[in-house]
Amino acid sequence: MSGAHTINSKLRVLIAKTYQAEKLFLSMKSSGPAGFENKKLIELANNVRAEVWGNIHSDLRKSLNAIVGSDSQANVIAEVNTLKNSFRSVIDEKNRQLEKTKQVLLEMGARGEFFHTLKSSLELVRLKATIQANRTIIEQLNNIIGVSDKTTPQDAAADFDESIDDDSFSNVHVLSFHRKAV
Repeated sequence: MSGAHTINSKLRVLIAKTYQAEKLFLSMKSSGPAGFENKKLIELANNVRAEVWGNIHSDLRKSLNAIVGSDSQANVIAEVNTLKNSFRSVIDEKNRQLEKTKQVLLEMGARGEFFHTLKSSLELVRLKATIQANRTIIEQLNNIIGVSDKTTPQDAAADFDESIDDDSFSNVHVLSFHRKAV
């Protein structure tokens, strides 16, 4: 029974951290208008990421609150493992969508559909943020129940090196075109 209290106390700490993270991500969103300058694109991408991370942490917090009420350590561990599996299935699904969207983006770029490439690029940012947030949550859940996935620190670091800054857009040319009336 004392093991259940230990896991429950760890879950409560994670719930508190999740709530703080959720508030942080929501506060990171800016309210400025989205434009096509580099600064505006960065702001837009950061808003997308913040929204995704905030929503995922909100869902995690709700799920953890339901788990904390379990009466035995075995039930808690089983429910945490079920939760982890749901996050893993989201990662698998989003990875498939990511690959498909990357291919579509390349095809649209080749056809000169630049507005649609921008929309697809934002979808790629959303998918990547979802994958990263879910991986982070799985790590946190593993820490609670004392399990380690076979992810190397380099793999984890590679997922987080895609933050967008001014240098990221140095090779990006914003393309515009005017439609002629036919």
